[in-house]
Amino acid sequence: MSYFGLIVSFVTLYKKDLRIGTPIATIIPHSIYLFIGWTALFFLWVFVAGLPVGPGAATYFTMSAEPPRTHTETAPEGAVSYCS
Repeated sequence: MSYFGLIVSFVTLYKKDLRIGTPIATIIPHSIYLFIGWTALFFLWVFVAGLPVGPGAATYFTMSAEPPRTHTETAPEGAVSYCS
């Protein structure tokens, strides 16, 4: 959307009765196609090819056996607490 004002100004050079809704209505199908396309490529990249999303990034998260600590539990001995 950073170039939207520039697009509107260039289009109004050729069509004087243009309002803001016309470019938006024109861009929406392209946005939907791009979203579907990049989502499909992401799923192919990660789940079909098994490639990592980025350097050092895990593709799958493993759940730990112990439940997460709540804020009411005490911290381990020697741990620094920044909450009061």
